[in-house]
Amino acid sequence: TPYETPLCTVLVNAARATRTVINPPLSTVQLGHLERVSDWASGEVPEVVLADGFHLKETARLLKACRDAGAALCLDGGSWKPGTAELASLLTVAICSERFAVPGEPKGPDATLAWFAEQGVPHVAVTRGARPILALDRGRRFEIEVGKISATDTLGAGDVLHGAFCYRFACTGEFEPSLRLASEIATRSCQGLGIQSWATH
Repeated sequence: TPYETPLCTVLVNAARATRTVINPPLSTVQLGHLERVSDWASGEVPEVVLADGFHLKETARLLKACRDAGAALCLDGGSWKPGTAELASLLTVAICSERFAVPGEPKGPDATLAWFAEQGVPHVAVTRGARPILALDRGRRFEIEVGKISATDTLGAGDVLHGAFCYRFACTGEFEPSLRLASEIATRSCQGLGIQSWATH
């Protein structure tokens, strides 16, 4: 009960399609630990679980329980978080931004792809804004061209990509087609101002 939901301020420059996110200070409240699937939601095991790397101390056992119960685990790797190394061995998919970097390791998209592959993650991708997405599907490398658009607002595009990917991957279990569709939807989302206006079209 003492935990307060963090509120962020987002400044959007529609002319340049850039945004600045201003985050509040990190909360010092100790959160409870979730360990069993029954600790979470209805207790039913989902097809895919998406984790962003935050609060891994509190959720690592739950994520392992979901994986052990048959769920695929997908990482939204915006940046390195404490516990990511331990989480990697549980992952089915890692989709990271180009700023993701493993401490003490070489930096860059190729290094990220290689590190996750070394950890045994079968499906890995690195998004690079308007540049092509780089990916490995069980060691097979491929690229996905990002559609050329006149972007208005890129806020939330990564969240749209991960959500669309997880939905499609849960339905099909196919990595590359799911990632291609997610890329198209995320690109479309950048053409409207605000995180949901694009969806009405």
